[in-house]
Amino acid sequence: MAVEIYVDGACIGNPGPGGWGVYIPDLENPISLCGGAPRTTNNRMEMQAAIEALQIMPQESDIIILSDSRLLVEGMSDWIHGWIAQGRLESTSSKPVANADLWKILLSEAAWHTVKWKWVKGHAGNHGNEIADKLANSGSSGRRIDHAKAPRTSTSKAHGSCFNNSEVAAGGSLWLFGETGAV
Repeated sequence: MAVEIYVDGACIGNPGPGGWGVYIPDLENPISLCGGAPRTTNNRMEMQAAIEALQIMPQESDIIILSDSRLLVEGMSDWIHGWIAQGRLESTSSKPVANADLWKILLSEAAWHTVKWKWVKGHAGNHGNEIADKLANSGSSGRRIDHAKAPRTSTSKAHGSCFNNSEVAAGGSLWLFGETGAV
């Protein structure tokens, strides 16, 4: 059975301080993650949320990524194949795709899993999307919200990889929420 993962991004100004949120309700102990960057865009945070979600899951997981970003969902479901064929993910392209660096990371991380990308309407009462949205907003403003009962594990790829992300390394942060709050 596929694990449903809700992802969202937020930005105060665009560009401006941004945040991403990940909510995984299907596990025995739901997991909530959020982080942010001091100067970014909403689209980059939407993509970063999906990257973090894919990185935290064990390899070869069956995953459904649910997002209110049509760019993310359609980009990974449909457009990416044309961009690759046209060489638009390369910096030498005469018409490179915006945020090609993150699209490449998304492709790499998605390759480890079986992933279905599904669009959900934002701000429409979908519980998982609402939590991911709150986490993303928390990441963009620096506030911390505890929505999870997930124990911190030393095997979390997101914890280590987050700091390899140039936006996070430049001043952003990652918060893992557990039974006692941020860990």
